[in-house]
Amino acid sequence: MITKAQLISLKEHIVNSSSNVSMYLLVEDKNSLGTLKVKHVLCDGDVKAELIDVSVRFFSMVSAVEFEGNANIQEYNPDDEQDLFYINKSIINQWDDVQNRITTDNQDYFEIDNRDNLKIKAWVVKVEFLVGNQTDNVILFQEFQNARFLAAKLLVMFFERNVLKLFDKSIINLSDSMDFMLYSDNFYMLKAKAFERVFSYQDFYKDNAKSLIDNIQSEVYSAGMAKLVIVDSDAIKLKIESSIRLAQKLYSAKVKGYYKNISFKKLESLSRQHKLDLKLDANTKTWTIDDQVPTKVFERIINDDYEKSLLTDNEYISKKKQLIE
Repeated sequence: MITKAQLISLKEHIVNSSSNVSMYLLVEDKNSLGTLKVKHVLCDGDVKAELIDVSVRFFSMVSAVEFEGNANIQEYNPDDEQDLFYINKSIINQWDDVQNRITTDNQDYFEIDNRDNLKIKAWVVKVEFLVGNQTDNVILFQEFQNARFLAAKLLVMFFERNVLKLFDKSIINLSDSMDFMLYSDNFYMLKAKAFERVFSYQDFYKDNAKSLIDNIQSEVYSAGMAKLVIVDSDAIKLKIESSIRLAQKLYSAKVKGYYKNISFKKLESLSRQHKLDLKLDANTKTWTIDDQVPTKVFERIINDDYEKSLLTDNEYISKKKQLIE
């Protein structure tokens, strides 16, 4: 892990060194969706100079984030309040092959006439620079939007010497900032939405949420803790498949493990106080979860979302939280 200051220091290497810039498109062939490919995009010198500026703006956005100077950047959790975080590259299927096609001499060039055969996922900009005598690199990503092909749906024109002319249909534009960046083994970002869409990360949440449901009943619970008993795990998995929010909450529950430390007595009290009518057995210290338990109640309890203010004693249901160290 690295600190925010260490991450920002990479900007100086990009600006001050004779950086080498390459551009790619991360794509899927429409005949084999789900398989990521990389197309090398040839660029002239003016474009490469602009790409350096676009890359530097990402670091400017990182600089603006309020963050403890010496604190390490933490791994992403969708249930936490995080202004800057990382996701390890190992969770992306096919990533080693994708990265190899970016970091080596990729001769598979993008041809504009073939764009209709491709589903474009992201712009990719690789910036190589010197650190001492060693070559290092960062790889930045910007989610691709179909509207970037300006003339595909619009009649785009410009004036030249007072004469209105039509842009070529292959005209395309790029936003002036990148969405996330890969450095070493981790993707760094301020928001996760673009990353989730580019890499279909929702499947990762769903797989982990289903894994939690499979394993939750085999957990070893300490004395006095409530043991969860799921009557129909397949029914919950169907709900996970149709709800990314539920998948994210259960993924967070798996990562944090709060559900292993729920006091049975406190769960009884919560059920009475909020009239949840939970199926609790005091003899076996079990909570039976069946189709009568509302999904929101289930996810809130196992993810420890019922909170009480230390200042006002007000009680809340928390959507995001940050643990007080």
